[in-house]
Amino acid sequence: MQKDFHYYCVAVLARAAGFKSEDALTIAYASQYVDDATEPLTIRVDPEEGEEDFSPTHTAYNLFMPDQAVKTLGREAPREVLMAFHFLPPVPDGSDYVVRQNSQFAQEVLRHAQSLTGNPRRALCALGVALHTFADTWAHEGFSGRRARENQVEALQVYERSTDTWRPLPGLSRALPRTGHAEAGHLPDLPHKRWLCDVGRSKRVMERNNAEHFRQAARTIYTTLDEMQFPAKGPAEKPWEDIEPKVISLFRAERLDIPTPSDSTREGADVERLPARCASWQQEFGDLFERTQDGFRTYDERYWRGKALEGDLDWKRFRESGKRIRRYKGRARFWDSFWVHFHQAAAQQRDFVRGHLSKT
Repeated sequence: MQKDFHYYCVAVLARAAGFKSEDALTIAYASQYVDDATEPLTIRVDPEEGEEDFSPTHTAYNLFMPDQAVKTLGREAPREVLMAFHFLPPVPDGSDYVVRQNSQFAQEVLRHAQSLTGNPRRALCALGVALHTFADTWAHEGFSGRRARENQVEALQVYERSTDTWRPLPGLSRALPRTGHAEAGHLPDLPHKRWLCDVGRSKRVMERNNAEHFRQAARTIYTTLDEMQFPAKGPAEKPWEDIEPKVISLFRAERLDIPTPSDSTREGADVERLPARCASWQQEFGDLFERTQDGFRTYDERYWRGKALEGDLDWKRFRESGKRIRRYKGRARFWDSFWVHFHQAAAQQRDFVRGHLSKT
């Protein structure tokens, strides 16, 4: 899943289920930021009360930076990042690592997040982080967060709706590690795609209609949020039946507002269509957020960083091989900023998952 689900869809689901507009957007921001928290450096903060170091929690790797991409091949990445946030094993006993939708362990992680109610800001962040992991049990079902033959993909094909045919895709297995859905490319994360392949040593057939899969995820998340007892949450703003038609339509839509690409580039073009997909969520559900100052605001990965710190916050350009510590001026109430609470909530989820998996 990409930010059209993790941020925009989750914001709609939380708002419709009864969360205040700002709280819904906070939950959704934390949900999406799990894919963007690639901060590799210790931050030396100089807030008004004195200089301190803060170590952000890695919840993703920037695969376009060699320093981080190589880490996905190491021993730390699977349990510290991939399994803890994106490819959660279905059970915590080590008997199975292949992701299953709405699994027993995913529900435990969500319940753990709901128990962290001490600080309201931390609680919203914890819920958002857990919802990212929970949603990914649908998108990443059938794959695991470890480097193994169970993630080997062969005979990859994508359905072409316009011609009612299946189109073979070139294999990626020789170029990428067998971790997660790397060999299937972006296909598991694109809501409108229908695809199939042979997976693993046994070459079991996996056929996936993402729009239907994502609909099931959205409905389960809505129901979970609607039934949740959470501070300051009110009754549902809209029942699932009222929002479902638009949700399904947005999942199924193939954005045709850029030129139709050739066979060799059309998967990349699907990624380029992401801004249009996100804008469609704002257009369809903007009325849910009209009471907030900014409305259904656009996601910006630097928004929370900018509320916490002053300086150059485009961290995708930074390399770990250089300086290990970067200095920043902390803004007022730095330690109570959503950026800090996100990283602390993410660390709590990582430790919860790691604690269970380390027993195996």
